[in-house]
Amino acid sequence: MLKLTDYPSGNVKAIAYEGLIRKQNINVFPLLKKSLNDTLTFVYFNSGCFVNTHMLSDYLFSHLTNLNDDAPPMINSLEINLKAVQKNEIIALFKQRKSKEDYYRKEYYKSLR
Repeated sequence: MLKLTDYPSGNVKAIAYEGLIRKQNINVFPLLKKSLNDTLTFVYFNSGCFVNTHMLSDYLFSHLTNLNDDAPPMINSLEINLKAVQKNEIIALFKQRKSKEDYYRKEYYKSLR
């Protein structure tokens, strides 16, 4: 499943990350860092009648885990247990990437041409 985190499709990557994160015996810290550094991968997410496009890390943090402090946790979100220093590093990196989301989105769309 780890190989699928390098697959070209953002949705396949998201499913692979979710499967790995759900495993009880895996160190999620390097996985989360890897997802945060994959800035040009976007996930298409259906919510009712709407289709939203999210950065891979935004999908993982806002829709799958309890790590996004700026939003209430989603129903059935995964409880991610990290050391405080790891959690702070991940959240800081997430916020840094999120602040540049418009730039990454433009670059992503350019890469589709």
